[in-house]
Amino acid sequence: GSDDSPFSIACWGYVTEGDDIQVLLSKWDETTGSEAREWRLSLTGDRKLQLHLVDDTVNLSANTVSQWKLNDDAATTAVVDSQALQNGVATSNTDTFNATGKIGGALDFGGAEAVEIADNASYSFGDGLNDSAFSVAAWVYVTNTSSTQSIISKWDETTGAEVREWSFNLSPYEDLRLFILDESANVYQWGETVFSLSGGWHFVVGTYDGTGGANASDGINLYVDGSYRPTLSYGSSDYVAMENTATKVTIGALYDTAGSLNTFFADKIDNVILFDTELTATDITNLYNSGNG
Repeated sequence: GSDDSPFSIACWGYVTEGDDIQVLLSKWDETTGSEAREWRLSLTGDRKLQLHLVDDTVNLSANTVSQWKLNDDAATTAVVDSQALQNGVATSNTDTFNATGKIGGALDFGGAEAVEIADNASYSFGDGLNDSAFSVAAWVYVTNTSSTQSIISKWDETTGAEVREWSFNLSPYEDLRLFILDESANVYQWGETVFSLSGGWHFVVGTYDGTGGANASDGINLYVDGSYRPTLSYGSSDYVAMENTATKVTIGALYDTAGSLNTFFADKIDNVILFDTELTATDITNLYNSGNG
């Protein structure tokens, strides 16, 4: 609890191929809401040996709204939320775009697939008068497409029936961006990284402190691979707060002005997590290292 002491684990194991973590020995219980974890010796999905240590005094489970691990690989369209709040529905059977991820499986959106998640009040972080803090995290495989690529959004810009709240995406230049929008004023604020992301896997996080108002974008911070990235702030001084709308959450795309799914993500996304708090830099470093960072 305050200091660790040395220990070692040794065993023989007969290794066969698997698509997920294979545990050899552990003192570990991750039952949601009553987690009790100390250490775990296991193999990754691609059979690399790993030893996890957990300080459960720093536990983000209470602030995790939903987590879509995107390990789904079946002749169905179901995409499981490990928090059991709201499962998603894929645009085609998940076994057709399942791929190797950073943590078990991932979904390869390939510029044509998406996951839709029904509206839930827990996915809204504004009431038209005030905003509240939230964060979104994911592993993404970056490729250059010279077009916007949506990671996860609660955003429908159908002309004449717009319902937009927030959007986490890559710009056409592979800059990471988090948008928040005041629908009644039709204005938005956003943060954007100064430098573009290189190709390949990256752990990306967007946080918002929920300040609201004309300088709301000053409360947006962006992180890549466990570290803060200098973030530029933009937006209208008329911004007040997001509103709680009935629009869906979408992973890998969003609804465009024609009311169709568009701005598809070009490659793989893995382990998308939505939090109802502003993650700290330490939280984000821990999340990065708890995966394959």
